[in-house]
Amino acid sequence: MRPEIFDFIGNLDTLLAVVLGAVLATLGGLTANWIEERRQRKRREKDAARFFGEVLASIDLIVFGASESRKIGEPYGPITMRMLKGARREIEVYERNRERLFDLSDPALRARIHIAVLRLSLPIDSALEAHDEILRLQDQLAPNRDTDPTNDLRADARAAIDARIASNSGSRAFGFDLLGRLRPETEAILMSLKPIAGISFGEIAKAAKV
Repeated sequence: MRPEIFDFIGNLDTLLAVVLGAVLATLGGLTANWIEERRQRKRREKDAARFFGEVLASIDLIVFGASESRKIGEPYGPITMRMLKGARREIEVYERNRERLFDLSDPALRARIHIAVLRLSLPIDSALEAHDEILRLQDQLAPNRDTDPTNDLRADARAAIDARIASNSGSRAFGFDLLGRLRPETEAILMSLKPIAGISFGEIAKAAKV
């Protein structure tokens, strides 16, 4: 063979080695990036599962406390209604961080969490709005009873207000009752979040039953 051929083969080997090294380096970089991205996704998913689990467990605990408080003394006294407002604030925390749902890889679980929070918010809002309306109507009625010499409401007007109070009282009671029926659904979601979060929300759930 001519010397030029040996030189060409030697240069070709060098070129192939350089190309192969570049390919391996690129593949190594891509693999490292993929592993890091996957690790970050898992971390975000774990954090999101813990966040939503803690929010739902807190709502469950507060709702249980409000239901128990309802059985003692005045059913819809300041403590009971303050607890319900606390549950509403937890829902607002969820609403401000709702985009973190997309850190959960399971679309069915995302939907279950969102629907559960919506279903919890409706009776909470209904009970709070009905309670506020009852207080407003009672304020209108209080100075206008038959025993009050300054009574300036007709009997039919008082009856209409009493009827509205009764209607709102029913809505308030129904809201509380519905919240109690939704608790098993919340507990089921907490169980689904447990393996993703790497922690058990059972302690909070158990505290709600003590």
